[in-house]
Amino acid sequence: MSHGCFIRRRARRSVNVKQAADCTTCRAKIGVILLIAVLSAGCGAGGHQNTVPVTNWQIVTRNFATGEQHVYSLSEYPWSAGIASDRTVWFTFPNYSSADEAFRSENVVRLWELYSDRQRSLDGSDNVKFAFSISAQEGSTFFWKTEAINVCNTPAAAHPMFVAWYQGPFQPTDEWWADNAFTLANESSSLQVPLKPDHWSDVYGHRANASASALAAFDFSKANVQAYGMSFGGGCFSGHGVSTIGGTAKFEAHVQPDLEQ
Repeated sequence: MSHGCFIRRRARRSVNVKQAADCTTCRAKIGVILLIAVLSAGCGAGGHQNTVPVTNWQIVTRNFATGEQHVYSLSEYPWSAGIASDRTVWFTFPNYSSADEAFRSENVVRLWELYSDRQRSLDGSDNVKFAFSISAQEGSTFFWKTEAINVCNTPAAAHPMFVAWYQGPFQPTDEWWADNAFTLANESSSLQVPLKPDHWSDVYGHRANASASALAAFDFSKANVQAYGMSFGGGCFSGHGVSTIGGTAKFEAHVQPDLEQ
């Protein structure tokens, strides 16, 4: 399965995004444009507004049919989202009446804390821990075939990831995904991933211990985190989006360490 990546800058601007994908080997390059804005900028399509505490958590959606993307704060997210007193973050997946409608509409690709003020660090932690829960209506199914080239049948999942504070042009080793994921199902589960190079891979699926340069990039990324959370996808791609068909599904995640505090 390939990872997808979104490139952020500390200023508001449109930037090129590189994604690794291949319908057979899960490795073909796809270019897209992502407009990133700070939380207070009010980007997004509007919709239902929620009252939630100020937080760095963002929900990123993409419509692969049109190329349109949105970066929502929790209060802007149209399908409802929030954060509990224990720092558990939750949202409801976009839900549609058919696969055709879902294919032509927004799907969630990221849930992460994006830090625009300064980098954070995971260097003091031995592991990252994720507690997940799904509450789905009876009859709801997860949709992830957001592109015609996505012909694989891997179930939809949430994939832990973190992203470096970029120093220049995007590099595949600026973004790292854990070697384990939470399959989206009507249940609760948890993951604990050691912050060791053999448990993380870059955009192209190369392990952090594959070379000296990859290891150096991983160590830098771990010490200079700009975004931290998870991507959503299924089939051939771990970050190309998920929604639901035929009913709603509420997703909850509690992440430790919490770099926002």
